[in-house]
This record gives sequence, C-alpha cells and structure tokens, in this order.
Amino acid sequence: MKISPLIGNDFEVLIGNIIDRHKNLSGVSILDIEEILKLNGIIFVHYIPGRKKKYTFAYLYKYYLGLRTPRKRRLYQKEEG
Repeated sequence: MKISPLIGNDFEVLIGNIIDRHKNLSGVSILDIEEILKLNGIIFVHYIPGRKKKYTFAYLYKYYLGLRTPRKRRLYQKEEG
C-alpha cells in the first residue's frame, strides 16, 4: 500500500530503490534527487522533533500516485480484514 507522508528513512529507501532500478541514475545521490523534487514542487520537506524529515507530496502527485494517509490506510485495512 502506498502511504503519504514519508518519514526520512522511508523516503531514502524509496529513492534508493528508484536509483537501483534505473542505471542512468547510478551517479546521482539521494540528496540531489530530493533537491530536484523540492525545486519542482513535487515534494515538501518538514522537520519534525528528533531532527527527522517528513516528506509530503503535492496534491497533484498524491492523488495521481494513489497515496493514502496513515489514517486512511488503517480504515482500508479494517475494510479488507
């Protein structure tokens, strides 16, 4: 299930997987991709207690990608289970 927002480590794992699957991104760092996504208004970075980052997606991409909030995820799981 696709969830939004993502907390620091989850975002890094996601971007790491994308880099691994696309050979033309092999020389690009996670920070570079984060900056590109921020500059293009695709993601927003918020700092939360504990010096962690929380990444949220712009509404256009959130709905296009079918992302759910953690609350909606719990409701969806209850309906399935």
